[in-house]
Amino acid sequence: MLARCRTRPGDPADLVITATDTSDVAPAALRDMEVVGTLLGGRRTHRLPG
Repeated sequence: MLARCRTRPGDPADLVITATDTSDVAPAALRDMEVVGTLLGGRRTHRLPG
């Protein structure tokens, strides 16, 4: 299965990989963080191109 290159609000994920350390941002800023990858059921479901 190929990974998608876009995520949408509400997409399922077991693990979300962000460009910024989530412990370094205010809770209100979490929704605006860049998502660089997601995993669901052990499979990559999203990744940035490149």
